[in-house]
Amino acid sequence: MAKFVRVNMPVNRPQDTLLLGKEIKDRNTLMGVNSPLIGFVDMVVFGNKLTNANTLQKNGNKAQDDAQTYFLMCSKTCGLAKGQNKDSEGTLYFNVVQIRDILLLKNRGTEETLSTYGFNVVISQTGARRNIRVDMPTKPQSMIELAEAIIEQHIALGVNSPLIPALIDMTAFEALTDDARDLLGKWTTANEDAQTYHNQALVILGYAAGQSSDTENTLYYFLCIIRDRLLQKYQTIEESLSQWGFEVIISTATTGHKKGSQVIVQGEIIVGVVVNIDLSGLQGISPQTKVKLENPGTSVNRYYFSATVNGIAIGTFTDVNPGQSITKTFAELGASEMFSFFNVQNVGGVPGNWRVVILA
Repeated sequence: MAKFVRVNMPVNRPQDTLLLGKEIKDRNTLMGVNSPLIGFVDMVVFGNKLTNANTLQKNGNKAQDDAQTYFLMCSKTCGLAKGQNKDSEGTLYFNVVQIRDILLLKNRGTEETLSTYGFNVVISQTGARRNIRVDMPTKPQSMIELAEAIIEQHIALGVNSPLIPALIDMTAFEALTDDARDLLGKWTTANEDAQTYHNQALVILGYAAGQSSDTENTLYYFLCIIRDRLLQKYQTIEESLSQWGFEVIISTATTGHKKGSQVIVQGEIIVGVVVNIDLSGLQGISPQTKVKLENPGTSVNRYYFSATVNGIAIGTFTDVNPGQSITKTFAELGASEMFSFFNVQNVGGVPGNWRVVILA
C-alpha cells in the first residue's frame, strides 16, 4: 500500500514562518554536532536573517497597532466612529451640521452659496418645488477637509462672516479641526511605517513580489533546503520532521497539495508489477509541476503516464536506477489529456521500492 506524506510550508504567512524558523533554530542548537543540517545550511546566517525579519515584523506590527489607535481617535474626533452620529456633541460632525443649518437659514433661496464653504450642494426641481440636498462626509479625511474649507471661508469673510460667536464658537471649532488633522497625520505616518517594515520583512522572508522558493538567501529558500534535507535524513519516518516544527501529514490516500507543501508518495513494488500513483486528490498541480523521482530500493523503476490505470508504457518513460534521483515536470514525463494516469513499474530483476516527491 502506498504511503502519502505531505509537508506543509507556511507560504505567505510571516508569523508562522518565523515560528517555524525559531523551532528549527532551537532544535538545531539542541542537537549540536549531531544536527543533520551541518554542511547543508549556514545556521548563523539563517539565525541572523530570522532575527532581522522578526525585528522588522514586530516593528511593523507595533506601527500597525499605533495606526489603528490613531485612526480610531481621529474617527471619534470627527464624530464618525461606531455609535456616533450628528448628535454627538464635541465632534466635527456635530459642529459641521450646526454650521450647515446656520448657513442654510442665512442663505435661503441661494443655498448654492454653501459650496463656497466646501459643502457639496445638490439642487433639483420637482414641479414648482425646489429640492435642496447638502451632502455630509462619511470619512474622517473628507470631514476634516470640509472643516478646513469652512474655516478658510470664515476667515476670508472676516467681519462679514455669518458664523458669529453668538451662533458658533469658531475658535473651538478650529482647535478641534487641528486636533483631527494631527491625528490623521499620525495615522498616515504610522500606516506608512507599518507597510515599510512589513515589506522589508517580506524581502528577507522571501515572500515579496517576484520572489519564490528559488530566491536565494531568503528564509523561504533556507526552509525548503532544510525540509528537503530532513526528508532525506528521515526517510520512512517523515513524522520526525514535526520535531523541527514542520506540519507533517501522513496517510494511505492522497492528502491534497497546498501551495508551499511537498507531497511524498512511496511504497514497495515486486518485479514486473505496475502501480498506479493516484494524483486525483491533489489540488493545484499542472503539467508544469515538478516531481522528483527517487529509487530507494535495489531494482530499476520506470515512471510514465498511460491511457488507463496500471497501463503499460507506450511512449515517454523515465527509468530510475537504485539510489538515483531525477527531477522532471509532469509534462516531461508524458502527461497529457490522453495519457493522464501516472504509474511506476519495477523493470528490474528483484523486488524494490519507489518514492515520488511532488515539489512545491
